[in-house]
Amino acid sequence: MFPRIAWLDVTDIHEYIQHQSSVTGIQRVVTAVLPEMSLFDGSDERLRAAAQPGQFALCRYDFKHHLFTPVDHGEFLARLAAFQVKRPKGMASRFVAMVSRRADKKRSEASRPLEACAFAEGDVIVCLGAFWFKPFYAHAILSAARAWKLKAVFCVYDLIPIRFQEWGKKDAWRIWERWLQLVLRGSNSLVFCSRHARDDVVAYCGVHNIAMPHSRVFRLGDRFAPPSPVGGALKQPLIKALRSEGYVLVVSSIDIRKNPDLLLRVWERIYRTRGPGTPHLVFIGKSGDQGDKIIKRIKLAGRSSGRVRALLDVNDGELAEWYRGALFTMMPSRMEGWGLPVAESLSLGKMCLSSNAGSLPEVGGDLVEYFDPDDIDRCAALVEKYAFDPDALAKAEARIAAEYRTSLWSETAAQLAAAVGDLLTPGGD
Repeated sequence: MFPRIAWLDVTDIHEYIQHQSSVTGIQRVVTAVLPEMSLFDGSDERLRAAAQPGQFALCRYDFKHHLFTPVDHGEFLARLAAFQVKRPKGMASRFVAMVSRRADKKRSEASRPLEACAFAEGDVIVCLGAFWFKPFYAHAILSAARAWKLKAVFCVYDLIPIRFQEWGKKDAWRIWERWLQLVLRGSNSLVFCSRHARDDVVAYCGVHNIAMPHSRVFRLGDRFAPPSPVGGALKQPLIKALRSEGYVLVVSSIDIRKNPDLLLRVWERIYRTRGPGTPHLVFIGKSGDQGDKIIKRIKLAGRSSGRVRALLDVNDGELAEWYRGALFTMMPSRMEGWGLPVAESLSLGKMCLSSNAGSLPEVGGDLVEYFDPDDIDRCAALVEKYAFDPDALAKAEARIAAEYRTSLWSETAAQLAAAVGDLLTPGGD
């Protein structure tokens, strides 16, 4: 009998890096964990067959030819690493870089015949990306699983599109829910990045009379890779200038769910009393739902006080430096399935002030100060405390340094690999 293969589907991130200049959210998680899973050493006895070269495989779905095709480990990881190096600034140069990546992709695909994955009964196919990113993507995975008698594993990060329908485009949640139900009914196993997300799905399955698949919870990593010499130096003058006056950092997509307007109101209030002594407020992230309108409000606030700004294209090498230079960080979101910026802040020794919504308390525990996402008074009081009381901030940072345990992405990979190993084991379900 041939050894079983664990196929990591990279369709989502493969498409994403052809069109974007940096990663965020789910794609950021995938780019961090995939290289670690690809190098997993198979120390778990159940994973030996899936961890040896050629038996722990990458694949992607080709929407043009309607088949799954294998992806070369080395070539894909090299492409991923090259993508993460900082691109030239400016719309024109980013467009040129994007066109160049697409041309490289076409040349690469044209240089070899299209090959179908050698699926075999008992193999596992794993989707860690956004299973809803294209119509029929989830259908393709589950159809292949049925045809080849594979075992399918999906990661469900949250139920936000269903729980908060008003935050998305009109009726988009209905389509998302159909995809979700397909995944819930067709999967052999689900993995979740928080207990909150799993509990939410368990409750959903109960309401909709869906048998809850076997599931595991894993913890996302939070440690940055060493900054690249390209990425780390680009924003140094700006970081240095803002650090001299003090800045508070907000890392998230810039959209209505992330609740940036709360912080704009808090900063307006503080600026009225503190004036130029108010720390800068720096938003770092990509534009999301209603992002254009929010960015306009951020720019207007910046023109009024000179203390607010948004940076929309920052890579990980720069981002780590922005964290390190901040007084503290904030996460005012109305709902999260995890809350990676909270964990990243703590991993770099920085205090975080966070809303108490969703999974955020699960991330920060009692090392973080929390506020209701609608409580401007509590939020403003916490900002005043940590921005203007150096002793309080130093005490919080000392406690974080002593008590917070950083999570490595290799640990995340090992947890996910163990979940896959359950299915690779004969009789595993």
